[in-house]
Amino acid sequence: MPLDLNKRRNMILWVLGAACVLAGAVIWWLKPRTQQWPPPDRRGAEMAAREWLDLIDRGDFSRAWSSSSKATKSMYDSKTFVDLMGFQMRPLGAPVNRIVESVRSTTVLPSGMTGDFQVFTYRTTFANRTVLQGVIVVDDGGAWRVHHHSIGPRQP
Repeated sequence: MPLDLNKRRNMILWVLGAACVLAGAVIWWLKPRTQQWPPPDRRGAEMAAREWLDLIDRGDFSRAWSSSSKATKSMYDSKTFVDLMGFQMRPLGAPVNRIVESVRSTTVLPSGMTGDFQVFTYRTTFANRTVLQGVIVVDDGGAWRVHHHSIGPRQP
């Protein structure tokens, strides 16, 4: 008789354990997702960054503004953006070489803005100077778009 009692106890514990695992799986499945699923293609982010950099390398700042993120367009009108990029880029001269120094993903920028971001740092040699060039790309409604560009000695 004690053997039957042990079997029953083990069966009850097994059923309770399986119910807990099932409940945990259901809770996990129902919890709100903070990231888009499936995640956006990261190669698309790098391609967007490189295409945008090609535009500014050619001095086509107007098209660079047009292909920037909605948030960037809301910060700068086209004329202001073109003037700022010209002021920033023209003294550097023509690009000679650009290599990726680092890439990282984040969901929050130092400004507090949230989203799905890829942060690229390039070491770029221009005709007149070598700089670290930072490009932050955001998933902007399903398309990767440049959100921020910086030039300087530090990473973005």
